[in-house]
Amino acid sequence: MIRSFLSAVLVLFPAIAFAGPAEEIAPLLNGQSTVVAHIDLTKLEAQKIVDNLRKAVDDTLLAVGLPEQEVEQYKGMVKMGLAMGMMQAQGVLGKLTKDGKATDAFLVVDLAVNEVMGMPVPEPNVFVAIPVGDKGKAETDAIRTAFKTMKMDVNFVRHGFVVGVFVKDADSKNDVMDFAKERFKDADPVDYPMLATAFERADAAPINVAILPSESHKEISKPKDIQLPQGIQIPPEVMKDIETQQKIAKITSEGFDWMAIGVDPQALSLRYVLKFKTADQAKEIDELYREQLNNSIEMLGNMGMLPLEASEIRKAIELFMPKLEGDCFESQIDRALFAENAELFGNLAKAGMAAFQTMQRNMQRDFGGAPSVEAFGDSDAEEGDDN
Repeated sequence: MIRSFLSAVLVLFPAIAFAGPAEEIAPLLNGQSTVVAHIDLTKLEAQKIVDNLRKAVDDTLLAVGLPEQEVEQYKGMVKMGLAMGMMQAQGVLGKLTKDGKATDAFLVVDLAVNEVMGMPVPEPNVFVAIPVGDKGKAETDAIRTAFKTMKMDVNFVRHGFVVGVFVKDADSKNDVMDFAKERFKDADPVDYPMLATAFERADAAPINVAILPSESHKEISKPKDIQLPQGIQIPPEVMKDIETQQKIAKITSEGFDWMAIGVDPQALSLRYVLKFKTADQAKEIDELYREQLNNSIEMLGNMGMLPLEASEIRKAIELFMPKLEGDCFESQIDRALFAENAELFGNLAKAGMAAFQTMQRNMQRDFGGAPSVEAFGDSDAEEGDDN
């Protein structure tokens, strides 16, 4: 009998010891689980993220070609904001990893569907779950304290996790508590076999996000009938765009399989893979999106709202559009992409800044004043003046 028990343990041990993130979070997923993110806390370094963000901002300001005084003002704003963000991030990470001994965290978005005026409206409920493992009370208390600093005042230990549910404001706390009591009363998981594959395709980045074909996602994705009030006429080009969106919604609701996003905040890189059930569905979606892009560029051009030549706008958008490979779309966005196309993005940034300044001047002319860059810089106010 003892030998049989040991044999069973040895058979099960590899599955237990080497269970991946998808298997670990599986007990907490239900039919409304639409977004599941795995965060490897051991791979996040707040200082490295801040340093790279600061360098990216400096490069962007240089590409825009602003006057030196304005560049320094923007840098000061960014530096102050990043310093505050880093202090908060380091505090939370320290509490989780040092005091709470946490190595992994999961963020899950349940997408409920409510009906408003006959239309399905998504209602997201967001929670974070950290595996308890062999943690003691002091460690779980440290994690719960960290949760409170992130607006997760509703937190508890359940089903092998320390769970924290986001609370938007004091008025919503009772509703959040009602949700938590019902949602985590029993573990009644729904199997998402594609989750492990999605996490793998995200290339083991510090943050892996999977978007799943939950029942609620399917409901929201369905194409909606457009009913216009009697006598309302829509321009042909707008009607064409609406029809294209309807086609996209239909294929997405029927053919969406999963989407994986891998984020490395230290390297400022993002990779994503979007999978459909068949290659034909993916090809049709690609053609429809390109048709929609052409229609939008043409319409904005006719309205005089393109900051650059249409060919330049199209080239920039193409750099971000994913490449179709069989039944998948794949894309990589990182600093190398911007470095290799510095001139193009520099021209776009300059055109965007010029458009903003024109809008600002128009607001000052029409409404007697608007916030300006100088409002965020140094002033001649006396030291200690709070005004």
